[in-house]
Amino acid sequence: MGRNQTVLKSQLEAADRVLGQLSEELVAQFLGLITTSGQTIMYYSAAGLKGNVDSLASLASGSFAATRQLTRMMNDYDFSVMFQEGSRIKVYIEQVTGDVLLVICFGKATELGKVRLLAAKAARSLNAVLRLGPDGQPRSLDQEPGYAEGIRRAIDELFDAQGERGGTD
Repeated sequence: MGRNQTVLKSQLEAADRVLGQLSEELVAQFLGLITTSGQTIMYYSAAGLKGNVDSLASLASGSFAATRQLTRMMNDYDFSVMFQEGSRIKVYIEQVTGDVLLVICFGKATELGKVRLLAAKAARSLNAVLRLGPDGQPRSLDQEPGYAEGIRRAIDELFDAQGERGGTD
């Protein structure tokens, strides 16, 4: 889902099937698909969830963005999963596409390993669904958000590294 990309009804239906299956396999208090800008795409919520779902999405995306920036400051550009643990609730966030996140809030009864395994499987399925173009065919990588930036960064790093090794005085 890049900037100004339309989400097709078929994509939403397929994503809903993936989230529905994940919801059945996990005992999650909240399971949502959100954008990195904090907009809710779709969600499943257990009864009794306190708070506004849009606020939850906004805070989750902000937390993910802050942690991603922290890792970039430490020269790690492959950040894609975040986990937070409270006394009663655990929050697991996995990046699905360049601008879509899968958010799972669960309790102590659900094992983290199971969440990681099932979330990774769901993220792969959701990525395939959301990468479809308007014609129903997969979009090429150069249409993915951040692809061109990543290539530019890799080229810059390559030339910077060569300049440091072979620098002249």
